[in-house]
Amino acid sequence: MTEMQQHILTLMKEIDRVCREQKIRYILHGQTAGCALKYGKFKTGAYPFHIIVSKEEIPALVSGLKMLRIENREFETVSENTDSGMNTVRYVDSATTIFDRREAASYACNGAAVTIHPFVPGDDSDEQKGILARIRNALNHKKNYRLYIKEGQFKTFPEECLKKTKRIRFEGMELPVPENSDQFFEIFFGPEWKKEYAKQMQSTNSSFVIYDAKVPYKQYLEDFRAASVNIDDLFEKIRSLNLFMETEYAEKKNNLNRYWMIAKRSEDKAALSHHYADQMEEMKKLADTGNLDELRSRMTLYLEKEEFYRNEGMSFTVNEELTAIAEMLRQIH
Repeated sequence: MTEMQQHILTLMKEIDRVCREQKIRYILHGQTAGCALKYGKFKTGAYPFHIIVSKEEIPALVSGLKMLRIENREFETVSENTDSGMNTVRYVDSATTIFDRREAASYACNGAAVTIHPFVPGDDSDEQKGILARIRNALNHKKNYRLYIKEGQFKTFPEECLKKTKRIRFEGMELPVPENSDQFFEIFFGPEWKKEYAKQMQSTNSSFVIYDAKVPYKQYLEDFRAASVNIDDLFEKIRSLNLFMETEYAEKKNNLNRYWMIAKRSEDKAALSHHYADQMEEMKKLADTGNLDELRSRMTLYLEKEEFYRNEGMSFTVNEELTAIAEMLRQIH
């Protein structure tokens, strides 16, 4: 466990204390829960740590933490989806520093943190079905929660994920996860959840992350300003670059690759046409006499190219004779 992770666990001890005292229910979130369940400890030097709390109880949790009056503690509300009001709350140790170039998030508080995600009452499917479905669920005492995953995407969980929990050992602490963790992970990660839920989180890489467990982030901000570096502007440029790479550049790259494949296919057609030009009569005789092993051996180059371009979603023909021989070999195979 790194020194930064020790700071994160201290934050978790404070959160757990308030939750126990005020009977606030919470569970570990996503991959944080998976890491805890599978390993019982930090497996890498990664610093993210996430929990889930019912939206109605987050104000009480924040209030309780403030009442502890612990030095070097800050709170930051981060809007992840303005339209839905799905805000996370970061509980931050301001005596530490983390600036992550990969995430490039313009946080106001840039220290070690526990991110608190709201479980919001509601069920998308009920909203689609109408008021009768919502009344029926109410009469059956059913209550679901929605968890914001990313823009425009939510996951719906049964209330029992918060109500029915179990505590597991993690780095000397006991932290809560849903009692039916399989159900939770399958909803969160989907059908392939067993491959996803406990993937090792990426370790903190000094090439991408500025981190310091002993110096407050505000001192780093002063040092940045002295060096004429505006970290918010820098992260904004990184986010813009990432967006460009994921959208406009990706589309241009796909088109470029497509045009290149078309050009490459023309080259391969010309090369194979030249390669087989003097063999066609002999290959026709091999086909007529049923000497398919020899014929297939001679057609290896053609068949490989044909399969390659088929996998690229493109047809590949050199001439009618070679196409006919290839089709015959495929049918016999």
